[in-house]
Amino acid sequence: MTDDLILLTGATGFLGYQVLITALQAGHHVRCAVRSAGGIGRILSSPGLAELGPLSDYLSWAIVPDITVDGAYDDAVAGTSYIIHVASPVEADPVDTSTSGAKDEAFVKPAVSGVIGMLESAAAHSPTLRRIVVTSSIVAIFPTPCFLGDIPPNTKPFDADHRLPDLDPPYEPGLAYFASKIAALNTSEAWMKKHKLAFDMNSILPAWIWGRHGLATTPDQLFKGSNGALMNILTGRESQHPINSAVVSVATAAKAHLLALDPNVPGNQAFIVGKLENLETANTIMKKHFSDAVSGGIFSSCPRQATFNIPMNVEKTEKVLGLKVDSLEDMVREVAAQYLELV
Repeated sequence: MTDDLILLTGATGFLGYQVLITALQAGHHVRCAVRSAGGIGRILSSPGLAELGPLSDYLSWAIVPDITVDGAYDDAVAGTSYIIHVASPVEADPVDTSTSGAKDEAFVKPAVSGVIGMLESAAAHSPTLRRIVVTSSIVAIFPTPCFLGDIPPNTKPFDADHRLPDLDPPYEPGLAYFASKIAALNTSEAWMKKHKLAFDMNSILPAWIWGRHGLATTPDQLFKGSNGALMNILTGRESQHPINSAVVSVATAAKAHLLALDPNVPGNQAFIVGKLENLETANTIMKKHFSDAVSGGIFSSCPRQATFNIPMNVEKTEKVLGLKVDSLEDMVREVAAQYLELV
């Protein structure tokens, strides 16, 4: 399998970059689809890639300026055996979301057209393709009110087969991202059922993804995206709403994508990646390992962030992928240490 070519999207992002590193460490040949030559330079100049040594025989590139254009991936998919599609709009993207229409254009439509465009290009131009793995999220399958803390008593654990209807605009503040993940998962699964093809699809549904950001060069970058939730906790900040306490390390989330490519893993299914943690212990963990930073006022020893637990069932992930999630302590240590390196 390592001799086969993997097309990877989203490698200039937090998770996608870690997927790239994990794939290269395992000896895979990877073609990265990026928006511009600048993205190539950013990846090539990263310390994590430099540590792997010469990679000219294992790493190649495809420039795809706009993933929403018809046929955007036609050239990129040629000759691939596997695709890992991580790229999708995230809350930190610098787009105008002041109106519901802008939110739909910024999040939902690109997420849907990106994954459907990938599937259409693969079907038409990659007869060698065996499987595509798509990054989704637990927000695509857990009821949206749960993420606002509205969890009915005695709620049974949600598993990876649970699905939600698409959210209709106008979106409440912060829910355009949720809508994009729900729509992308529903639309891609419906497309796969409609078209009988030689390849199949698996979806990865991560919780909060925390860990060392391989492309971060400033401390502010750790406050953006998924790591921002942990940084807020460590620095004593508090978001407007309580947050779900399910988390996964970026290394484990990346590994899940590679495991889901394995031919021994059945296709056309989804996997929840994460576990519930007591996030109130994050500050205690951080104080244990970085006491000087606490006494110096860089970090806070007092947890202020309200949390809640959405019950979930990850038995299939553990059984089929053989995947175990890293401890919260490991994630806290990674992110806190990197922040101290960058300040």
